[in-house]
Amino acid sequence: MKKLIWILALLLLAGCSRGETEPLNTPLPEQPPVEQPSGNVYLYMDDNRYLAVDDGGNVVMEVTDGQLSILRRDEKIIGYAVKRSDGIVTDEYGWAQPEKTWNDLYDENFEFLYSLPLSYVALEHDLISGWNPNTGTSQVYRLSDGTLLYDDIYAFYELGEYCYVNQDDWNAPGMFLDGQGNTIAQVPQDCTTGGSVLDQYMVVIKNELHGLIAPDGTLALPFAYHELRSGQLGCVFARDDSGWHAIEVSTGKEVFSSPTPILKLFSETAIVEDESGDAYQMVDYSGNALMDERFIWVNSYDTDDDGTPELLEAPLYEQDGNILFSPDGTVLYLSNTESSYMVMDENTVVLTIIPQNSVDDPSGYLRYLLDPISGTQTLLPETSADAFYSPLYTEFGREHGLISRGGSNELGWYRTDILDTDGTVLLEGLQDMIYRGDGVFQCSRGFTSGLLRLDGTWLYEESSFSSLTDN
Repeated sequence: MKKLIWILALLLLAGCSRGETEPLNTPLPEQPPVEQPSGNVYLYMDDNRYLAVDDGGNVVMEVTDGQLSILRRDEKIIGYAVKRSDGIVTDEYGWAQPEKTWNDLYDENFEFLYSLPLSYVALEHDLISGWNPNTGTSQVYRLSDGTLLYDDIYAFYELGEYCYVNQDDWNAPGMFLDGQGNTIAQVPQDCTTGGSVLDQYMVVIKNELHGLIAPDGTLALPFAYHELRSGQLGCVFARDDSGWHAIEVSTGKEVFSSPTPILKLFSETAIVEDESGDAYQMVDYSGNALMDERFIWVNSYDTDDDGTPELLEAPLYEQDGNILFSPDGTVLYLSNTESSYMVMDENTVVLTIIPQNSVDDPSGYLRYLLDPISGTQTLLPETSADAFYSPLYTEFGREHGLISRGGSNELGWYRTDILDTDGTVLLEGLQDMIYRGDGVFQCSRGFTSGLLRLDGTWLYEESSFSSLTDN
């Protein structure tokens, strides 16, 4: 009897080992027939199902036993993943979790490819990464066929057109890969790593000095610095015994230097720590202060995504107020009372003024649309005491030309309005809004739920049940 038990245990372990290293081509539940997508595809989900809806309003895939996600590369759909689970187990802390979790992968035409034993999937070039709860490790697979390439992963991310991966330890020397997972170069074994800078180089450390290595394995900057930080304009910020330096990596040229840390670099100016070490200031390349104001922190806004910010805003140091200014040091707006800016684009900023007697009472806040160039202010009508304005984002970045305004309605239920940058309301009263991109919003209005276009027509709609307690 004991011998039989041992045989069964060995068979079970063999089956588990196979599942950890190979795609899990498990039988799938019957899927409803699907139509080929027309153009883009948008996700719609409720508590029990996920739908993929094309821009003709057709449901091209429905999932009722998992969580559907769309895999994109350079904004193009290349496939779909469905996270599924089976069984329930309770851990030592009493938390219930699935006994088994995996992801089924489909191509762009919804044809099943393979299963991976991962609790989530992330796409980097032609590689898939994720966490394997069975092995307790992160893994990297090849997208084309689901082959396991790397196990026990500590770092894995894109570096431009390449990837970087390391195993065994966070700072262990790793490998540069091409988009298909082939090794291009290896970090020298006598080095440790300190993360990536400029989205294309790795910081390498040898004998406690920092250098920079390119994905082809060549040393872009020598081991000569105590610290390296990512910067702007193709520069890294490097610290040596003499202070901080902005060094252009492609040429090795020093663009700017400062005795104190550099926060941001522009074509003729920089933001650096002041001598106190508690605040920041703007200086020219000779180190001369360009503004009297000092800042607690500085946020920059590249509103047209060209790599160069058009606007900067900062809370003032040791005084109430905020300042809005340009990278050349021109002050566009200075508020001497408690306030905040929400930058929508280079011509549109939502300015919130908080009167001294209304700090704890949002109903007293004043909100304006501010044109930072002309200084024109347009008072926004108050739809709710807790109104909050913000840009809209997709998975690819900011959606230009649209503003989201959320807040409680007269019944105390949270709703969202969509405005253009002139303050004109385009859609209002959206419940449970999720922006899906291309002017399409998942939401509910009244007794209808679905995907709503910016013009107020439904791309996809269905009846939604509302009860007296539904908000």
